[in-house]
Amino acid sequence: MEGKDKKLIERNLTDLLSLSTEDGDVPTGLKEEIFHTIDQIELTADILDLFTFEYIKTEATLLGELEEE
Repeated sequence: MEGKDKKLIERNLTDLLSLSTEDGDVPTGLKEEIFHTIDQIELTADILDLFTFEYIKTEATLLGELEEE
């Protein structure tokens, strides 16, 4: 994930966390939703990294086979 994108996400999450109750506490449901969303974003980034790695590896293999012909 790009550093700029990560900072934007962190800033947005900080803004969400600033939505607090009168006691100054962030509602539990909101916290859980935020952390669940973070987990999904991290999992998606990991899957995209893996896909990109496998794609590049496959492309390199195919190019290598073409050069051998």
